[in-house]
Amino acid sequence: MPTIRMLIFRMVLILPVVGTLRTRADEDQMNPLPSPPPHYERVMIIPIHDMIEPALLYIIRRGVQEALDIDAQAVVFAMNTPGGRVDTTEEIVELIEGIRVPTYTLVERNAISAGSIIALATDHIYMMPGSKIGDAMPIMASPQGGMQSLGEAEREKIESYVDSLVRGIAQRKGRDETMASAMVRRSVEYKIGDEVISPEGQILTLTHLEAEKQYEIDGVMRPLLSEGTVADEAEFLSLIAAPDAVIQRVEPSEFEQVARMIAAIAPILLTIGMLGLWIEFQTPGVGWAGLLGALCLGLFFFGHHIAGLAGQEDLLLFLLGIGLIAVEIFVLPGFGVIGLMGILIVLWSLLSAMTPTLPDGSWMPDFQNMADPAKRLA
Repeated sequence: MPTIRMLIFRMVLILPVVGTLRTRADEDQMNPLPSPPPHYERVMIIPIHDMIEPALLYIIRRGVQEALDIDAQAVVFAMNTPGGRVDTTEEIVELIEGIRVPTYTLVERNAISAGSIIALATDHIYMMPGSKIGDAMPIMASPQGGMQSLGEAEREKIESYVDSLVRGIAQRKGRDETMASAMVRRSVEYKIGDEVISPEGQILTLTHLEAEKQYEIDGVMRPLLSEGTVADEAEFLSLIAAPDAVIQRVEPSEFEQVARMIAAIAPILLTIGMLGLWIEFQTPGVGWAGLLGALCLGLFFFGHHIAGLAGQEDLLLFLLGIGLIAVEIFVLPGFGVIGLMGILIVLWSLLSAMTPTLPDGSWMPDFQNMADPAKRLA
């Protein structure tokens, strides 16, 4: 029968072991082992480049649909944007949050303003060297270019709305709400423990090194925002995709490129449109100034819808040709260049509609296949 001295001796031996086990368990909680990297077999890459505007939404919608079509296991948004429209950003966020497979943002250079909001809506964020993310304070753009000044009440109303938007996204994705709010409001100080990340009076914008810095948050060591820095897209794909994975990339169609170009020159279109109408009012009668003004204003207000017209090129060319012929008959005296252009465009549209084309994304028909349709049209 063991003596009391022997029992005490055994307890002395056991307690250090138990203490060691507890210490290691605490360390494991503070520094959890990284989960094994995924190895997706099918990955869709969707670009988010330049301004966030309605024409870009068409590209992203098409990319998400193509991801569904190929049964993609992950969707990557390759991002380099200075920001853009809040309404379009909300639609993109809603679209991303509806994707049922893991989503990634790869910040190539800038995820600023609306770009940072979209990045927050994805499941994972990676960044390239020299890239930045944040600065989501809303501004009001002027139709003529530049920024409009806002009163205190107007600014508070807009900031409050965007602040609630980013905090809601952060809540749904398990990210720090205060960090998201600090990207929108100057009045928010963001700190972790005693370290001030973004002082009051400054909008939070993070470099790739700051975004990947590890902090103890809720008792767990984790990066502030970015899960890592990669040298390029190839290194990023090597982390998440299988070596023989199918990588599909969304490329903007011709109509989508035109729509994005129209969005880029929208202030110029508005200026020319208003000037054309003013000249027309000063000189009564339907002339070139009025037609040009109406065309520019039409492109300004409806140009982004052109991105959704892919596949209707022949019909659009036909209607354009008919329109030019109508202008020649009812507006301009005689029958000259405009009417001839209209006839040629109508003939081209009919010939193109009768010519088989391959689904390669190009709207130009194969000239070698035009011989038979040309004979039938003649």
